Amino acid sequence: MFRRRFIAAIASLITALTAGAAFGNEVRIGFMPYLPYSGLLYAKEKGLIEQALKREGLQAKVTWKQFVAGAPVSEGLAANELDFGMFGSTPALVGRASGQDTRIFAIGSVAPKSHALVVRNDLPVSTVSQLKGMKVATTFGSTVFELLNSIAEEAGMTTNDFQLLNMTPADMSVALRTKAIDAAVVWDPLLLTLTGEKTVRILRDGVGLNDNINLLIGRAAYVKGNSAVSRAVIKGIEDGNRALVADLKSAADMLAPLFKLSPDVTLDALKRYRFEQAVSPDLQKQMERSVVFMRDKKLLRRSIVVGDFIDQSYLK
Repeated sequence: MFRRRFIAAIASLITALTAGAAFGNEVRIGFMPYLPYSGLLYAKEKGLIEQALKREGLQAKVTWKQFVAGAPVSEGLAANELDFGMFGSTPALVGRASGQDTRIFAIGSVAPKSHALVVRNDLPVSTVSQLKGMKVATTFGSTVFELLNSIAEEAGMTTNDFQLLNMTPADMSVALRTKAIDAAVVWDPLLLTLTGEKTVRILRDGVGLNDNINLLIGRAAYVKGNSAVSRAVIKGIEDGNRALVADLKSAADMLAPLFKLSPDVTLDALKRYRFEQAVSPDLQKQMERSVVFMRDKKLLRRSIVVGDFIDQSYLK
């Protein structure tokens, strides 16, 4: 009996340690090699987080884990496989509403011109209202789904006025080129590619409607137990933001291969983004509107208070 209890106690201890993995000597960061995360990517490529840790006399190892979309990064946080991740506000809010004990510690970037409703260049369509009855693709449950809803409302329509299709960016790219759909809501780098090759033209971007907010999210338990390391992580990303903005051309030259874009196109794209860290009142209000939208569309399990999700105490 004692042996069984001892083994059970050891198993519980291992589970607890695993759940809080990386405490003290490691910080695990989820990232995606996409334009909205350029500040984080710059910090990664230049080792700025490691430098910030070293300046504070901290020995924590930085482990980077690459993902293809925001939802898997959020899931990595939920499974205690990551300590920080940078991804869009929609999966962040969904994760929080699902019960994740996470916090918004900083903004990654905002770029209202980096996503837009586009229409095929061969179609005689110049206004959103002319898309009524046409095939329009978006990605359900994403930021661009919310953007499409706002664009439709602005035009006195609803998304029910379109033949609405749920597609991934890769599928939208093929469907627009093969003329299987008429329009889509896309984002960088696909937006840059399609407009650059004249496959589509922009009908409406996110300016004044949706800033395409990307966030630095952390596990509350990790940050609470590793406040000095967490502060250094955030400082390293801030250093990346500042260095990138100070010399956009050098940043574009370095990051272009990650995006599979030319340095010139990357430079033009980076000019669309604001790389900042503080959550302004306006950005908080946008996220509050997103909560209402997602609740209406039954994309959230429960409502959340965005203010309770934000912790800016680690900035500077």
